[in-house]
Amino acid sequence: MQLVYHLHKTLFGFQLSLLFLKLDYKIDSQFTVLAFCRK
Repeated sequence: MQLVYHLHKTLFGFQLSLLFLKLDYKIDSQFTVLAFCRK
């Protein structure tokens, strides 16, 4: 039971960090595009 909970927790944390990475990348690329357009 504890193992399943741990696995679920790490999987959830992994998905969460992936989501944040995607968001971070999206924001990053949008800012890059904005900065590029201003030049």
